[in-house]
Amino acid sequence: MSLAQSPTLNITKIPKKWVIALIVICILPYLLNVFGVDFSTSKNLSAPIENVSEIDGMFYKLSGAFSHTLLEWSAFCTALFTVILAFVHFGIKKDLTTPIIGMALFFAGCMDAFHTLAADRLIEAVADNRNLIPFTWAICRLFNALIMIAGVGLLLMNRNERSSGSTKFVIGVSVGFGFAAYSIINYCATSELLPQTMFPESIITRPFDVLPLIVFIIAGLFIYPRFYRARPSLFSHAMLVSVIPQIATQLHMSFGSVALFDNHFNIAHFLKIIAYIVPFLGLLLDYVRTYREEEITIKQLKTTQHALVEQTQLLVHKNKELNDFAYIVSHDLKAPLRAIGSLADWIASDYADKFDADGKEQMGLLKGRVVRMHNLIEGILQYSRIGRINEAKQKVDTAKLVPEVVDSIAPPEEISITVVDKLPEITFEKTRIIQVFQNLIGNAVKYMDKDIGVVKVGCKFEEDYWKFHVADNGPGIDEKYHAKVFQIFQTLNPRDEVESTGVGLSVVKKIVETSGGQIWIESEVGAGSTFYFTIPHKGRE
Repeated sequence: MSLAQSPTLNITKIPKKWVIALIVICILPYLLNVFGVDFSTSKNLSAPIENVSEIDGMFYKLSGAFSHTLLEWSAFCTALFTVILAFVHFGIKKDLTTPIIGMALFFAGCMDAFHTLAADRLIEAVADNRNLIPFTWAICRLFNALIMIAGVGLLLMNRNERSSGSTKFVIGVSVGFGFAAYSIINYCATSELLPQTMFPESIITRPFDVLPLIVFIIAGLFIYPRFYRARPSLFSHAMLVSVIPQIATQLHMSFGSVALFDNHFNIAHFLKIIAYIVPFLGLLLDYVRTYREEEITIKQLKTTQHALVEQTQLLVHKNKELNDFAYIVSHDLKAPLRAIGSLADWIASDYADKFDADGKEQMGLLKGRVVRMHNLIEGILQYSRIGRINEAKQKVDTAKLVPEVVDSIAPPEEISITVVDKLPEITFEKTRIIQVFQNLIGNAVKYMDKDIGVVKVGCKFEEDYWKFHVADNGPGIDEKYHAKVFQIFQTLNPRDEVESTGVGLSVVKKIVETSGGQIWIESEVGAGSTFYFTIPHKGRE
């Protein structure tokens, strides 16, 4: 199954039919040889060429060198394209695998480029071509095998694929690879005497090519599989698969090639191009997969965003309905409740002489329940109005507002309320901020259990918001009730002990959060409580 046809993008292996095609390509030259096809371009330079011009004769005799140049340069260009795509991929995914292996392939390609340019005498080299070409080939192949193993080894040791220093790591490794390639190139270019590498009469015609063959086999059996398991991807699997043409290349050179540009020489150079192309295709497939994954992710995000917008609109609509319902119900309950209260007052007044002590107590409780029910309805109305009826924001000087709120509460003399910081001027709905301070300061006064009560109001500016606090030395609140105190109708004391509707703090919470702020409590039982709330510096965003 191809990448385009796959039902999922979670693919880390080259398609099987591609691998089979690669194996066929590697075997096909041998099969064609069996049927008599010869791929050699070697010519007898001393033999006379009849019936051709002098220039045509020169081209004829140099056809092997031309073919060699085309094959080697194709391999180098593939390595160059691979490293460019590797860094593009690295820029997207920040995965060290692609640039490290890409640079290893690139410098192996640079060695091939030197091998070609030196053979064509386009760069200065002092050794004879008959030794230079086969020796630099063998050195390039060994360098290719070892530098790839070195790159894989570095990645296996460096488990942090997305480290903050990944770019520096890539640069450092690239410099190291480049220095190694330059050192070998310099040695080959400046050495007058290079060792003999071809032995036409032997079973192993190129002994120097056996060593890279062994290294490629070890890499294919042990190192690349481990690397693929550690970092599974189409690229790492392509590296493993590329060992097939690498080994086929070395087999043709080690046991077949007996002269420059002969049949096995040219086949090996062609298969080396295939060995370079396989990682390039793997990287290309990985890049395509990454692009498609991002495309799918974007589509999913858009779908999710659309669904969230619809859900948000639905919630806003439902919330408005609930607020309207609460407001209407609460408003409509007032009339029958007033009637019950009036009836209770009339019974208590007209039949007072007929009640015993127990009856009078029950009538008192009834009237108290009516008052409490009235306060609850007022609390619900107050809560439902927040967000439904928007008051115009204005500049509010909290330094003047807080003393006015304290005067309206009229705390007893044993409770002192002080402002400990310079309170700011904020942009807010004035009625709402009054409700916030009234509820917080009022609660501190209402639940005070100390002979000398202390309430402190303060404010600090932090980043882009004002952080207010109201602290007291009262009874404190156990941590397990910190969330409960902000829930509507929730009280920590029995309602008959302390007159409370359980709406005040929920009103404060809704006002603060509607304005874009937050509210929370810090408290210790017996040591008092501190309520914190924040207001955006520029008012509600």
